[in-house]
Amino acid sequence: MPAKRELSMRQMRYLLRLRHDGASAREIGRLLGVARSTIQDSLKRSAAAGLKWPLPDDVTDDALERQLFGRAGTAPGQRRRIEPDWAQLARELKRPGVTMMILWEEYREAHPGGYGYSRFCDLLRGFERRLTPVMRQHHVAGDKAFVDYSGKRIGIVDPATGEIREAEIFVAVLGASNLTYAEATWTQQLPDWIGAHVRMFRFFGGSPRLLVPDNLKSGVHKTSFYDPEINRTYGAMATHYSVGILPARPAKPRDKRPMRKLGVSRRELFEKIERDALNGLPADDWEFAEWRRARVNLDYHIEVHDFLYSVPHTLIRAEVDVRITARTVEIFHRGQRVGAHQRRYMGRKHGTDPDHMPSSHRRYAEWTPDRFRRWAGKIGPSTEGLIIAVLASRPHPEQGFRTCLGILRSYRGVDPAHVEAVSARALELGALNCKSVASLLAQKRDRAASKDGRQATLFDHANLRGPGYYH
Repeated sequence: MPAKRELSMRQMRYLLRLRHDGASAREIGRLLGVARSTIQDSLKRSAAAGLKWPLPDDVTDDALERQLFGRAGTAPGQRRRIEPDWAQLARELKRPGVTMMILWEEYREAHPGGYGYSRFCDLLRGFERRLTPVMRQHHVAGDKAFVDYSGKRIGIVDPATGEIREAEIFVAVLGASNLTYAEATWTQQLPDWIGAHVRMFRFFGGSPRLLVPDNLKSGVHKTSFYDPEINRTYGAMATHYSVGILPARPAKPRDKRPMRKLGVSRRELFEKIERDALNGLPADDWEFAEWRRARVNLDYHIEVHDFLYSVPHTLIRAEVDVRITARTVEIFHRGQRVGAHQRRYMGRKHGTDPDHMPSSHRRYAEWTPDRFRRWAGKIGPSTEGLIIAVLASRPHPEQGFRTCLGILRSYRGVDPAHVEAVSARALELGALNCKSVASLLAQKRDRAASKDGRQATLFDHANLRGPGYYH
């Protein structure tokens, strides 16, 4: 057996959580990849230190280590004799003609001071019982559900077109009764994976203590014998149903095969021993949520599936977490929710909360096409028509707001009749920008000034010829 080793504080936290969920020392040792004696020693230390899960938020790794190992006592012991590679010997023992005697003789030849034959056999048999590739497992009612995709696909025919599309088959089996739930999903992606679990819980009418998935990417980000990393959304779903997640060992699919023959149907066995052992379901089903990381743009919006959602302008260039459901988009910064929006699928691309805007931008946010039309309509029908034309000429009306504002501001202090004439001329020429309208306005003013100048002569002189000279 490998010598016992001290656990890291991260593993200690994982150990305490699994123990709180009712996992045995053997299960914990298998997950952490250490001897059961090491787990038992760690549990004794945690009990002596009065540690219980969940730990207080202010308990750091250094503080936890002091509580566990800062006390007087003997360090965990280790075997004094040189040990062989037990896993390699277990594999060799499966070969035809290989016996324990042969393996022991080879071991003693390499290590003359090693174990005697009887002790060698005891240790090798103990190793096989714990880590044999096909483990015989006893499943307690309500304890575990084994979940995975079958690996086979089924063709589904579209009755309208006759097109055949292949679907994946999700399978879940309760450990004690073997009651099985199966359904077809189009993919193995996270939304289908989570949705299948929600419907599975509804079918069982309760939830087990632990889920045992294979290391599917939708459920387990990083496969590891020692410290598997669970997908955040999958973990949140499990928390909603008060279920723990205990991934199968990498490349050990038989860890998920509860099999028994008891002479009764699975449904009968479920009703007799397992239904009442399941945990009750929450009032509401879990709603699938996708988590993403995003960086806030300079316009204090983030992009989610081609639509933009605002956050407080003080978070420009900050990284935020985004929780996306079918109905809502929630934005979190350092664990605090800073924005919530109704999810958009069509219409305007921007979802902006006025409270997120700088004060200088809020007035702009109040601009609407109707407001500009009412403003222009107070001057006259030609001016209103010009504003409508400007807004209609842009792919999005909002893109014409600044142009409308510039035109209407240039009309301030000008006679309404003069403004109406300029607007009518602008419509006639298709002059739908501020520069063109300002030019027309200036031309009208110059013409009006020149017309008034013809009514008076600057001065009388003998050399000046009047208009009659040329006729």
